[in-house]
Amino acid sequence: MHKSQRVKINNEFSAWHSVISGIPQGSVLRPLLFVIFINDLRDKCSDFAEIFLFADDATLFKHVRSAEYSAVLQKSCDRLFQWSNQWLLKFNVDKCKVFVYRVKEHN
Repeated sequence: MHKSQRVKINNEFSAWHSVISGIPQGSVLRPLLFVIFINDLRDKCSDFAEIFLFADDATLFKHVRSAEYSAVLQKSCDRLFQWSNQWLLKFNVDKCKVFVYRVKEHN
């Protein structure tokens, strides 16, 4: 299938150029190819924390009960960052959230 595209700025159009890569918008292949693309993400992080994947969202989870557990969670975050650099898939930092819940122990 031959695809081409051009850019419109205000009322001016660029020349048509061939598109030699990519998935058409709305393609049924897009979600499947994305899942295949991120398939190894779980393996990179699961040694140190649980990772939950849903569509294009990823959540790292670890019960942190000491500084040692915190270091383990950080290692998982580091692996996630390395993976994103390797595959050139940058995370949307504006959408990243941290949730901390602490239960005070009774003595």
